[in-house]
Amino acid sequence: MSVATSSYGLRPNPGANTPGSLGTNDRAVPNSSGLLAVTAGPVGVNDSCDPRKTCQVGLQVGWVVMDTRPFPSDEYFVKLASKDFEGSVAWLYLDTSGFVTIGNGHNLEAGGSSAVAPPAVFQVKFLDNPTTDQIEQAWLAIKKRPSGKHHPWTEFEDVTSLRIDPAEMRRLAGIDVANALRYLKLSYLFPNVDEYPVPAREALLDMVFNMGPGKKGGCKGLAQPQYADLRAAVLYRDWLTAAQECYRGGVLKARNDWTKAQFLAAADWDRFGNSLDSSECVSKL
Repeated sequence: MSVATSSYGLRPNPGANTPGSLGTNDRAVPNSSGLLAVTAGPVGVNDSCDPRKTCQVGLQVGWVVMDTRPFPSDEYFVKLASKDFEGSVAWLYLDTSGFVTIGNGHNLEAGGSSAVAPPAVFQVKFLDNPTTDQIEQAWLAIKKRPSGKHHPWTEFEDVTSLRIDPAEMRRLAGIDVANALRYLKLSYLFPNVDEYPVPAREALLDMVFNMGPGKKGGCKGLAQPQYADLRAAVLYRDWLTAAQECYRGGVLKARNDWTKAQFLAAADWDRFGNSLDSSECVSKL
């Protein structure tokens, strides 16, 4: 008989009625983090192989598997730079709200609209090392242009000669993702976010990145009243409901579809855990 040997960090699933049980051949011991660790032995009576050939050894729905995959993933940064998300713009432009922006949606006026060039723009590593005066003149030229959904970033390409390369775009995106991630982890909204499957964390991260952080008692970002059902679903790890409640206005359908798919992937993670490859799936027969 094939033997599956793996170790998992587990927590009780708040969305389950009762904790599940280990397989008859599995061992459960506390790990270094105080979580329940499971070493899977040969398939036991509580183990299962689902019809899609996805293995789940030693776990039932009452326990959830801790997702230790890299977060944020490289795939998320690729998505962020795609035309369906923030896009990749090498020049200064005005976003639909009238803020000076560059790269993958990097807002240079995060502190509020500014008629003069703010410190943030001088921290951008432009190509050809422009002078302070050149940067200030470029800023003024951009601010004089109309903005809004009828004035896309393509209209700003010839307004200034300032440019950044892909490496600088990634650096600036890293700053924005780190800020969104910091808020997500410190937010009162989701105190257990580090325990969520990576797809759910990336869905929430992207919503914060896109809408900005919400403030307790305020009406911004995920704190807005229309996301009350989403927040409740996330707290109870009800990813299927979260997938139905994560719609955002003002973004492309592809971005909303991706967010929904991430929550559905999180539901699969909580259901099947860190599944074995189908070739390792052991029949009970």
